[in-house]
Amino acid sequence: TLLLCGLLLAKAVQAQRVRGSSQTESGYDTDLGVDAVCWKSQDYKKNSMQFDNPLVQEFAVDIKGVELLAACPVGNNISGSQPLESLVYNEKLRTGQDYNYTVTLNINLTSLGAHYGFVSDEKGPGYVALQVFSCVAALSGFCSPLIHEEAVNRERIEFRHNPSSAADANSSVTNETEPARFVEETIERGELHGKSHIHSGFFFAQLPVDQGPIFRDLKFEIPHIVAVPQDYFTIVSAQFYFWDEAGADSNATE
Repeated sequence: TLLLCGLLLAKAVQAQRVRGSSQTESGYDTDLGVDAVCWKSQDYKKNSMQFDNPLVQEFAVDIKGVELLAACPVGNNISGSQPLESLVYNEKLRTGQDYNYTVTLNINLTSLGAHYGFVSDEKGPGYVALQVFSCVAALSGFCSPLIHEEAVNRERIEFRHNPSSAADANSSVTNETEPARFVEETIERGELHGKSHIHSGFFFAQLPVDQGPIFRDLKFEIPHIVAVPQDYFTIVSAQFYFWDEAGADSNATE
């Protein structure tokens, strides 16, 4: 798989940019960088956790096997634009209100080695999953699409240290002798998850596969709502899956 993400910057803070950890050549995690950042991983069947994704439900990932790339493969990029209310009309975005974020996506299957195209369980060929993430600025100097998995992992660790505290809220516990089991927290749309971020639902976009293997400047609008007042970094992400030359199932994120 490949996972791509790009940072949205409000005009008021563009001069400040986001200082990062310089793990990519020009991605937004570098000092003053704003370019897209990419991760990749392969399907692992043993001793691994299922990656949270809506396209390939049984895709299991060794969390240590998710690789942050120094640069996105040639021709693969993603960018996001603020809602028109802010970008054009200079309105202050308000909590509890839906806004559309514009995503521009470029994919080059040849440079990815994805000679067999995209794969998904039920949605058919050519689908990618897009999302918007708003990360609490005070808690995350680097906002990534993996912040959701990080939040779930924190919840799992907290649960292991104090499982009894979750028993009353765990609907799967039917009697006092049954051990409590971890159940991922249910988050209302627009609310904080793991005290660290707010994410939109998945937006499924079907690429015109007959026009590939290079797709340029595909634009989509993703609705997103923030219900908790905070200062946020906001990113857009794209996630898709393909068969590589060796026939292995891969995940890609921008």
